[in-house]
Amino acid sequence: VGSKSYNKAKTYDIALQGLVSLVGGSALSIAIPTPSSYSWAPNPYYEKDDGGGEFQNTTVDLNFLKNYASRQQPYAKSNSRWSNYCNYTDGSGNIVDKGTPSIAGKYGGVCCASRSYLIMARFYDYLVKNKITSKIPTKCASMKLSATLFGYEDISNITIKCGSYNLWVSDKTGLEGKWQWTYRKNYLTTSIVNTKFDIFGFQEYNTGMRSELPTLLKNKGLKNQLWKWFGRDAQNGSSGEAIGIAYNKDKFTIDDYAVYWLSETPDKLSYGWDETQYHRIVASALFTDKKSGITFRYTATHMPLATEANGKAAELINSRETARGETIPSILVGDMNAIKSKPASVTFRTCWTDTFQAIPKAQRVGPAGTYNAHDASRAMDNEKYRIDYVYYRGNNITPVSYKVDNTFYDGVYPSDHLPVIVEYKLTK
Repeated sequence: VGSKSYNKAKTYDIALQGLVSLVGGSALSIAIPTPSSYSWAPNPYYEKDDGGGEFQNTTVDLNFLKNYASRQQPYAKSNSRWSNYCNYTDGSGNIVDKGTPSIAGKYGGVCCASRSYLIMARFYDYLVKNKITSKIPTKCASMKLSATLFGYEDISNITIKCGSYNLWVSDKTGLEGKWQWTYRKNYLTTSIVNTKFDIFGFQEYNTGMRSELPTLLKNKGLKNQLWKWFGRDAQNGSSGEAIGIAYNKDKFTIDDYAVYWLSETPDKLSYGWDETQYHRIVASALFTDKKSGITFRYTATHMPLATEANGKAAELINSRETARGETIPSILVGDMNAIKSKPASVTFRTCWTDTFQAIPKAQRVGPAGTYNAHDASRAMDNEKYRIDYVYYRGNNITPVSYKVDNTFYDGVYPSDHLPVIVEYKLTK
């Protein structure tokens, strides 16, 4: 630069000086920690010497920038020392410590330039986007930056792909050709993989499916999806046709999982009102996105067929939902066994927003109908066949897209229902 050469340690030193100056920090003289000392600073990086792991935190703030930059600055001037505080990988991608034990023990990464440069870039990007040119410590007091190491990621919001899928039980008899489970199970697992759901509610997950689908899905590469199911015919959920919520366990944690029956005695195994043939249940849980910390509720159900029970069940679901007093994003999905004009649908819309109606028609993908009745010739673009819904309510949730997947597999549908696939933007 201007006929003068700078080695990587010097450029790093210059960058750190600029950062320290901007955030109003000063040299803190913090000693380099030992591997067992993890409380020395709010560091977002994995700090054990066991070969690596997940990040300890997901965001960093202004205090972190002050601490981190000024702590590293004394060591940046010496290229040899600076390099000794980094971990490297061998030819197989395994982390191998090549630091000098007398200086850093087996602690890796305290002066890793790539980590610091990413944090700096995100900080400068924050300043530019918010047009901050003065009083930086004051104006950035509430700032939160992503601590993800690789690449840029804004974790103030997330987009989740969710939906509902009635899988159609595997023990149906009298079916012909490729509608039979022998063929259909391959189509169904392919369909589930192709939806690319982050989370979805499912219905008609019977015993036969429970013994086959998990293995079939893993064989198709879907290994991170956890199926939380509950059988409708036992108080503990161990038997009977099941409903549930399948979710990406690498993305979300689950909490406050609960199930109740759609009946006048919802906390006990029971039939509801005039629905005397099937027990009907609801599964609901809180999910937290691991990166952003954003929490949302997800509820799945399979509604009664009987007229009175269908309407009363909607009232019960609304009542349970509002009684929680939550304002977080909340999503309700399921086979509701009701077209939009039925009392249940009208009742739901007093508490929830129907995503199908919230997304302009020109932006919706696929047919309006969702129930094909295993009839490949049915005209699905007719709302009289729309009985599977994805509703939402609460703060900080915006629908982004809506799709009904009507893909054929060898001339048949994977199920007698089509999967409904919705994307939402959730913000902090």
